[in-house]
Amino acid sequence: MEEMEMERKKKEEEEKAKADRLKKAKEQFSDPNGQWEKDKANINIEAAKEKTLLAGEKTPAQPANQDPKTPETPKVADAALPKPAT
Repeated sequence: MEEMEMERKKKEEEEKAKADRLKKAKEQFSDPNGQWEKDKANINIEAAKEKTLLAGEKTPAQPANQDPKTPETPKVADAALPKPAT
């Protein structure tokens, strides 16, 4: 009878120690889901930017009136300069 009681107490102590270790581990390491969601959002934003650049769409850095596929037109001062002799 005493052996069974000792085994039960030993088992309870082991379960308590295991629960304490799990609790300590959970407290020590935060839930990574929040960080994963932030990283995923940043990846999606960067992928969308790259997709728009590859598609040749206007980016915020470009003037709204200029098509990114056409070369820049010469300015009036540049047109007045003589062309170099070849």
